Amino acid sequence: MTQERYEALLLERAHSRRRWENQEADELTIKDVDREEAQRIVEAARSTGRLVGPVGRSLPELLDRPGVRRKGKLLRAAVVLFGKTFLPDYPQCELRMARFRGVDKTEFLDQRHVRGPAFKLLEETELFCQRHFPLPGRIEPGRLQRVDRPLIPPDATREILLNAFIHRDYTIAGGAVSFAIFDDRVEVWSARRFPTGITPESLKARTPVGAAKPDSIAEVFHRAGLIEKWGRGTIRVAGMCRTAGVAPPDFAEIAGAAVVTFRVAVAAAGIRPWNTGEVTGEVTEEV
Repeated sequence: MTQERYEALLLERAHSRRRWENQEADELTIKDVDREEAQRIVEAARSTGRLVGPVGRSLPELLDRPGVRRKGKLLRAAVVLFGKTFLPDYPQCELRMARFRGVDKTEFLDQRHVRGPAFKLLEETELFCQRHFPLPGRIEPGRLQRVDRPLIPPDATREILLNAFIHRDYTIAGGAVSFAIFDDRVEVWSARRFPTGITPESLKARTPVGAAKPDSIAEVFHRAGLIEKWGRGTIRVAGMCRTAGVAPPDFAEIAGAAVVTFRVAVAAAGIRPWNTGEVTGEVTEEV
């Protein structure tokens, strides 16, 4: 075993015992938590049946039930999931989205940087997809209506984005989730390395790769009904793509980031009628 590999294993073992997400957020107080967002997600968890029993109406009670507050102290997971204050202490709660002209990063058609709680960042990405993904359609024999077929199955995109937000390495203060649309592909970048034993090749296999080690962020997403715990996410994505006639995505680790690439002809598929204009420049905001 190389020295670099040995040190990486030591760091991963320490991280699994004392995860960043499960540590106390000493920099912030409960006033920095969005009560409406916490209420929304807790109610979603109750509707799935994964959070049973009464839930109080006060913010401390809302945070105690999903386990993002401990002994009266906020955990960092509470900030990632329900925070409303991210600077200067939590700059990594960021989403970067861009639609590039062509197949490289030379020119932007649209660009947004957003900081916010994880569930809202997921929703922001889906809105960006709706704005920029073409919706190819065709007339099939025997049907009067046009049949619209998404460029990428929406649930497949959502699954990859969920993995990016949940499993990214939040210890990297300058890290983020990046969503990039090119003429010939769509990329999702997440600031993290693949866990020990998981390779890009194993993620393409048709057998589960094993569930990730538990943490507070993943647990809340699970209770809200957005993820399972069986390690089948990439298998499901590949299956959805094959059913839709789309090539399953490629997985890679590049410069310390996990990268998922959908090889789809965005430009060749055409443009939505309501997406005829171009938006240039950069928008940075909090949601």
